[in-house]
Amino acid sequence: MNQEQLKELVRAFGRIAPAFHRWRAELIERASASNGVSQDVEWQQQIDSWCRTLCKVSLDEGKEVIRRMEEGLCSVPPYGEFAQAIRRESLLARQKASHPIDGYRTYECAKCRDTGIVEVWNPWFVEAYREQFELITRREINREGNKFNLDRYDPGRTIVAYEIDPPSWISDARSWWRNRSDSEANPMYHVALCDCNCAATQTLQEELDKFNRGNRRSPDGKQASLPACGAAKYDGNLMPVKTADSYGDLHGWYAKERAQA
Repeated sequence: MNQEQLKELVRAFGRIAPAFHRWRAELIERASASNGVSQDVEWQQQIDSWCRTLCKVSLDEGKEVIRRMEEGLCSVPPYGEFAQAIRRESLLARQKASHPIDGYRTYECAKCRDTGIVEVWNPWFVEAYREQFELITRREINREGNKFNLDRYDPGRTIVAYEIDPPSWISDARSWWRNRSDSEANPMYHVALCDCNCAATQTLQEELDKFNRGNRRSPDGKQASLPACGAAKYDGNLMPVKTADSYGDLHGWYAKERAQA
């Protein structure tokens, strides 16, 4: 994959993960200041790095991975793992084509990726934070006169990037939640036992049942604490799944509840 093909892939990924564009811009800006080089130089170095990662991947293979992400057939990676994830999924697909039965790893559950657990927003926080969330604003970034040359990285203007006011709303929300008397020190989000039927979920459910009965033991025979899934059982009607777009998680959840009401 050459540099022009990589930039096309970056634009395609930005369509399914709009916050990726803003993350990338802020990354380049911080790296530029830290390394004492211009943003153009820093961006070129980032492109060179991604090209080295994807040197054995074709543009068509990369687009196919992004299509599968769009359809929920594989997970959207953390933004910093963008190139590595596309390389990994492309090479796995190539392996599947040559060995259709054995040696190809697939996910039984794309939501929990077969770990048995899924990261969710605390439903008590979500309900309590509704009025505070309405005070947060999100607006589309005006490209004209923007200090970061957005058109250079998205000349087709296919990506919508946003500014959130206040930008520190996540840390503000965490402090607000900790200071509430009814928060009981519960975090804003946690992991819950996924509602799929993969092997890891079944094992975690067994361990959770043991804990609830009071007979879950550690290897030395002492009473053991909660398993990795914690006390919660995932309920899609109560718990928004946490993604890389935190604002979008809550905005979509509250909008869905209003529509249902």
